[in-house]
Amino acid sequence: MIIINTCHIPPCEILTVDGTEKAEILNLEECQWEIRATGDIAYQLYASMAGGDLVVRGKVMVPVITTCARCAEEFAYTLAVKDLCILREKCAEQEVDITGEVREELLLAFPMRFLCDEDCKGICSGCRTNLNQGKCKCKAAKKEEAFIPEQSPWDVLDQLQTGNSAPAPKKGRKKSQ
Repeated sequence: MIIINTCHIPPCEILTVDGTEKAEILNLEECQWEIRATGDIAYQLYASMAGGDLVVRGKVMVPVITTCARCAEEFAYTLAVKDLCILREKCAEQEVDITGEVREELLLAFPMRFLCDEDCKGICSGCRTNLNQGKCKCKAAKKEEAFIPEQSPWDVLDQLQTGNSAPAPKKGRKKSQ
């Protein structure tokens, strides 16, 4: 548990609280992603009292192993909150447990998707080759396929029927009268 003892905070000063906490508080086994902690949660917090309110700022991080969303390879990642800010208004307790807030901040720090590298090339959908480790094996087969001219996404608009009964004239054609 991450506990701030308000009795140890001198008036108009900041209390530094450093330490580690077991990663089990994150309950990562309940997450929809394949992610597991490889170490403890490390924190460096600065607590102060503002009137009757407790203000805790600092940073929190935990090392994890997860799977890349593009290439499906496992990789190490540091899940971190570098600008943690917790406010407990009208804090009358001497010992304040902020474990829940720290857990919530770490879980909110999850990226939309985990990538082993911003430049990860992913997996070829044809031959299933990891493009970070080798070249696509199906490129030669694709070149042998018959040439299909690329269509413009605007071609479909030429086929639309507007309010006129006659189709729109094609470019380069003149209307016959």
